[in-house]
Parts: sequence; C-alpha cells; structure tokens
Amino acid sequence: MTRSARHMTPPAKAGRTGRKWEPILLLLVAICLPAGCARDYVSGRPTFSLIDVEQEIALGKEYDAQVVEQYGLYEDPDLAAYLDEIGQSLAAVSQRPDMEYYFRVLDDGVVNAFALPGGYVYMPRGILAYFNSEDQLAGVLGHETGHVVARHGVERMSQQVLFTGFGLTDRLARRFPVVGGLATAPINLGLLKYSRDQESESDRLGVEYATRSGFDAHAMADFFHLLGTMSDQAGHSVPTYLSTHPHPEQRYEQVNQLADEWQAKVAFTPRGTKPIAYLQRIDGLVYGPDPRQGFTREGVFYHPALGFQFSVPAQWELSNTAARVIVLARQEEALVVMTPTGARSPAEAADTFQAEANLQEINRRKDSINGLPAVVVESVHVEGRQRTRMRSQFVAIGEIVLAFHALAAEPEYAAQTKSFDLLLCSIAPVTDQAVLAVEPRRVRVVQAHTAGDLAAVLVDMGISEDMLQETANLNGRNLQDAVARGEWLKIVQ
Repeated sequence: MTRSARHMTPPAKAGRTGRKWEPILLLLVAICLPAGCARDYVSGRPTFSLIDVEQEIALGKEYDAQVVEQYGLYEDPDLAAYLDEIGQSLAAVSQRPDMEYYFRVLDDGVVNAFALPGGYVYMPRGILAYFNSEDQLAGVLGHETGHVVARHGVERMSQQVLFTGFGLTDRLARRFPVVGGLATAPINLGLLKYSRDQESESDRLGVEYATRSGFDAHAMADFFHLLGTMSDQAGHSVPTYLSTHPHPEQRYEQVNQLADEWQAKVAFTPRGTKPIAYLQRIDGLVYGPDPRQGFTREGVFYHPALGFQFSVPAQWELSNTAARVIVLARQEEALVVMTPTGARSPAEAADTFQAEANLQEINRRKDSINGLPAVVVESVHVEGRQRTRMRSQFVAIGEIVLAFHALAAEPEYAAQTKSFDLLLCSIAPVTDQAVLAVEPRRVRVVQAHTAGDLAAVLVDMGISEDMLQETANLNGRNLQDAVARGEWLKIVQ
C-alpha cells in the first residue's frame, strides 16, 4: 500500500425488469442505438455495441488510473521499456494498429495477465517470473492485445449496461456506503471474464501477432501447458490466468496447430532470440508478495516502506493492496480502512475527508498516538435509514499522513469498540531494525554447477526440498528432466 486512494461513488442499482420498466428500457436502447453500430475489427463485419471507440478509450483511461492505484507499477524502467517494445511490435501488426497502446508491468505477484478496453495491457511481475523466453512473453502479450483489438471488454461491458447496470459493486460498499471506493477494488475485473469463444479468438489473434512479429507461438502453447500442469499438482491452486480459458490440453493442441498454420502462411522468419536474453531481463525480479509493502507476523501488521505498524484484532482478516489496507471482522459487521491521504497535516487530512464524505461530525480532538501527531474525529454517516458510526484517525508518520477509518452500523458500533481500540491505539512507527531491513524474495538466473536431473541439480545449488517443485515450474521443467552443467536456470533467493 503506497499510493493515495481516490474516493469513488458506488453505482446506482439497476432497476428490476417488468412491464412498467419497458418504456425506460426502450428509451435507453433508442438513445444508445446511434452508438450501437460498430465494426468488428477482426472480421470487418458490423457489430452491436453501446460503447463507441471514443467512449472505449475514455473508459480505458479512467480504469487504467484505478488499476495502477490498486496494484502499483513495478519500479524497473528498463523492464517496463522492454515490455512496451515487444507489445508495440505486436500491436503494429494487429487489425487496430492506429490505436494507442499501453503495456504496463504491475507490482503484484499474481500469475495473471489482463487487458482493458482502449489499449491497456497489464503484466503483473508474477506472470513475468514464469516466462522462460521472449516467445512466451510475446504469445501472452499477443493474446491480451487480441482482447483489445476484438473489443471483448467492450462487449462484456455492453452486456452489463443492458442487463445489470454498469459500474463498481461490492457487498462492503453496499453495507458501508460512506467508504465507497475506500473499501472496494477500484475495478470489477469480473466484467472482463470473457467467454470461451472470446478466449479462443484471442488465442488465434495472439498466435497471428506473435508469428507476424517473428516470435515462435509454439512457446505460447508450452506456457499454457505449464499452467495446466501447475493446476493439476497437489497443493497448487489454479493460476488466475486459467480461470475462464479453454481446457489446457485442448488449448495446447489448438495453439500448436495455429502456430504451424500461421508460420506456413507468412513464411515465418524467427527472430532467433535465445532464452537467456529474456532471463537476463528478469534477473532480480521480485517474486511473490513483497514484504516491504506490508506483511503480518504474530498479530501485527508491519509496513517497512512507510515505516508504521499496528495490531490486528484476533480473527479479523487483513487485505493489503497498493492503495489501501482493509481489516475486516469475521462476520463483516465492522472494518477498518487505512489509506494515505496526500495531506500536509492530520488537520488538513481530516478537513478534506469530512468535506468529501459529507459526514455529521460529532466531535474532534487533537491527539498523540504513541508519540505520533494525530487528529481523531467521531462522526455519523446517514443514507436513508442506514446510520454508520465512524471513528477516523489521521496520523502523521514522518512526512506522510495516514487515515484510519473504523466503522460499523450505529447499533453495532459500541460492541466493536474494544477491537477498534486495539488497532487504532497500537499505530506506531516501526523500530525493529530487522523489519525495516526486510527484503523480498527475488528471481535469480544462475548456471547449474553440475549435470544431472533437475531435482539433483537444484539440491546441489542449495534449493530446499519444499521449493523443488515450485522451482521446476518456474523453469517450465519437470524434476526428472536432464540438466547440463552450465545451463541457465531460475531460482528464488
């Protein structure tokens, strides 16, 4: 959690279907029809969409800011430029070469990739760690670019407009509307869970773009096969990237077949880039969760990068993102939301939040929390018959001001006071030097010291038994595979 959170207004609920709504629905469709005539860039045929190209680009720009706020950008300019260079080469041979494309590396360990309408393609560092060549990277980048070109996200959004309303929804935002965007993910990626047909189309497009750009799309099939293998292994959850995609084995065969066809069709000339060229790019890549951006140990949440800590009430769940930290009671009857404010002082932060949230302030006082300057505000938010009681603490830690909002429905607030006090009164600077000096695990590219099967080679390199299978997956290999002395391998240190 490193960036200022933006306030977002929950969407209005869609009306129920029924005869009395028919005139409104007909009017909505009539209004939208002028924008409904769009072109399928892949087939060239007319298609229906409520979102025209200008709206598509505007939506992508808006959501891009929210995605970056939620996940954060990975701070490696050279890696970002490298990803963009390959992505732009793919976009240039697509059916929408004139669109402006943005290829971003997100600071998240999830094995996933996704795209938004308007030309935005995202590669979290988690999936970059599992690629073993430029060809694999290009295949997945091409697949995601295909979603943009074919306007799959726009199609899904159009369906949401017609049937359920378009916007951000979340059970916490409905229960505690005062926090709105503070307590919810800024973008509902569920809108972008494409159909199997859409995923298959993007596979075809990804193979086409990669092949036209000189990348071997067979490597794309190998990567999908790896993800399928990981999902079948005991103790491994299904990688997020497989959640809505076709069956891995069928997909492996189909992508290989498509690669053969396209390589014959365009008289394929490979770039011939060796795998080590890609591996060198990700040497030192942060692997998995980054403890410098927050971790919990023995009931205490530490944030080394920002230098603060607090106690987590027993049996409460904590969620940490680049934009906010949410600590939630088991039955979701209460929560604490922490965000940075961008204010110069606790008083300024309190004034800004109270004005934007439209709260009924009960009392306000200056305070000192474990030596940290603070302003504490008690307030009530009223929406219809719902009254939410909130205790907000705005705390200065060094040059930053953090906001902690503890809230519950007014009738339940008193019962949560003990838990709120435990967390809010424990906010303090981090003084443990071991915590301040904590470093994340990183991908390291090294040469095998000896020859043998992969398992034996990794053991010889000091890899623990519980990391053998994970390291094999990281290299796209089986533990029984033969490894030559001097061969380049990825390990985690």
